[in-house]
Amino acid sequence: MKTKEILTIVIAILLFTCTKPDPNLVIIRGNVTNPNGTYVLFESNDTTYATTLNEIGTFEITFSLDSAKYIRFKHGTEETSMYVKPGDKIYLTIDPNQFDESIHYEGSETSSFLARLFLWRENTDFYGKEYYLGSPDEFKMKLEDLKAKLFSEFKTINDSSFIKAQKAYLNRFLSRYIREQKQFSKNEKDVRVFTMEKAEIDKKYDFEAAIDSLNFEKYSAMLNEYSDTINSLISKLTDKEMIKNSKEILQYNINWYTQKKKIVLIKYPKRVNLQQILLMLIKMGFNFHYPLLKAGLFM
Repeated sequence: MKTKEILTIVIAILLFTCTKPDPNLVIIRGNVTNPNGTYVLFESNDTTYATTLNEIGTFEITFSLDSAKYIRFKHGTEETSMYVKPGDKIYLTIDPNQFDESIHYEGSETSSFLARLFLWRENTDFYGKEYYLGSPDEFKMKLEDLKAKLFSEFKTINDSSFIKAQKAYLNRFLSRYIREQKQFSKNEKDVRVFTMEKAEIDKKYDFEAAIDSLNFEKYSAMLNEYSDTINSLISKLTDKEMIKNSKEILQYNINWYTQKKKIVLIKYPKRVNLQQILLMLIKMGFNFHYPLLKAGLFM
């Protein structure tokens, strides 16, 4: 064999060796419908990977990982969690107008599970009838059933570390509700019924949205209707201290939302943020030392 031919073969072997695929290389491709900006970011605790969308909203990014990592996918003001392993080839689609509801992964069962887990937390009513009226054992059984259904989705995931971590997280997450309900169940039944029915009524009155959408007359009528409804519930209570506290809280909340509406109408023609409203209420002498305010309970 001629020297020239041998040299050609050696060079070809070297080139093949140098271009051997990286087994740790992660490839993420995707499409963003209705994008909010031109960038997409993938952030871990110590590294950020960024790329830009093209004119039709697609992107591709590659990076190398030594081990599996939780990564935050960010676009615009939204973000979601992913779990990415070395060698993953992932395709994702998303519409920022319905960020969490629309995200879809191909090639990453772990990331798909995290997306479903987020929606499960957001859409599950942990404060249902079992919470308010059930015994601690009945409520715990309900949560165990919910957890079992969620755990069944691990059948398509073969990463034992991921499964172990997610089970530990879910146990911690649900244990908080179990502790709360156990303490709440010590109340008299009329208090538990009142709290449950009030919670259902509160869901029907979106005062934040009404501040913008209703004039003052209709807004005041809405507040009066709410006040009458809650007072009707209070009339069914038997504990004098509970009655007194409930009436005080109700009046405080009515005053709070009335003042917010007045500020929007009189002081600010356009919608203002909460900080501006708080500053204006302080100037008007509104008392912010009420214990329920400190506890973060408004309505």
